[in-house]
Amino acid sequence: MVARHAVAQDDEEETDAPSPVEPLLYDEGSAIIRRSEWSRAPGKQDLLKPAEGFTRLTVHHEGNGVNTHTRWDDVARDLNGILDAHMKKHWGDIAYHFVIDYSGRIWEGRSLGYEGAHVLANNEENLGVMLMGNFEEQQPSARQLASLNRLIAAVRRKYLISLSSIYGHRDLGHSVCPGRNLYAYVTGLRRDETDEEA
Repeated sequence: MVARHAVAQDDEEETDAPSPVEPLLYDEGSAIIRRSEWSRAPGKQDLLKPAEGFTRLTVHHEGNGVNTHTRWDDVARDLNGILDAHMKKHWGDIAYHFVIDYSGRIWEGRSLGYEGAHVLANNEENLGVMLMGNFEEQQPSARQLASLNRLIAAVRRKYLISLSSIYGHRDLGHSVCPGRNLYAYVTGLRRDETDEEA
């Protein structure tokens, strides 16, 4: 695990978190935690497929149980555990391109230069975003949803992805992911586009 940096955790208290870094994708004033700040483990390039761009985005939840971790060390430990599990499955790297923790921080996962490994047989041109938590059992935090909004907006601008091409994992595979409480948000996005076109 890499060194910690002090930053505000939430409205009530302070925690350890990285200092802001240059934004990769998104709105002014937003920042992303680069991969090198939470893990020094490189992906296995021989197992990764170069991405040809992105035409869709799939939202996931962690799904391992209720997770409300906000401290830098706790989230970094969670992410490294997920990375280790995905490497043991020979996926070459963490499956998702971005991860959003309970406090709304956005963490860089797999490089956007490579296809993800987050939907079985359905990763081509598919950008993967995972929110920490199990949204069959808990609600996503307001900060998670706000960050997801910003990230989706930035991805849509960069790759010209329509709202109708924003999916929950369950739309593309046999899964309850991203959990009913987050899936309602995803279906709401698609409704918003339908309403705009009406």
